[in-house]
Amino acid sequence: MISRTRIYLFILITAVFLHAAVLHAEDQQLSEQQVKSAIVYNIARYVTWPTSILDNGQSFTVGIFGQGRNLSQWVGLNGKTVHGRKITVRRFTDLDELINCQLVFIESSERKNVLRVLAALKDYSVLTISEIEGFSHYGGMIALHVVNNRMTFEINLKSARTSGLDISSNLLKLATEVIK
Repeated sequence: MISRTRIYLFILITAVFLHAAVLHAEDQQLSEQQVKSAIVYNIARYVTWPTSILDNGQSFTVGIFGQGRNLSQWVGLNGKTVHGRKITVRRFTDLDELINCQLVFIESSERKNVLRVLAALKDYSVLTISEIEGFSHYGGMIALHVVNNRMTFEINLKSARTSGLDISSNLLKLATEVIK
């Protein structure tokens, strides 16, 4: 059971990163990317994968799919842990390789291919996250949005459950929309 203290810590960490995101126009872009990676990390901590997925003892793979900037905004996740497994961040260009990830962040550059990417992952326990408009309504699990200089997110609980993932009720409470 996740305590209120952890939820408050999640909110505090997110608020600190959001404050940094509005400091300077050039720095804002970098800080916004850092905020996204911090939120992705915190979200992953509140998701439970089937034990068969996490029992193999390997790293927790975060796949970045698409032609985004570079991986520098994600390197801060390398070495951190989720459910006792060290995070490894990798960029992927081949859909077939994504099934080996526990979490896939789909870059905005894949807007035209998002349905194909989601279809390729639908039978696997892979948490899908993106900032593509309408992502959660297309079947993606977590959609990130910036609203009034604040990072918000929507959750497609139905898609997550279909893939065997369990999202903490504490995280659901923080979402701006939950699709059941």
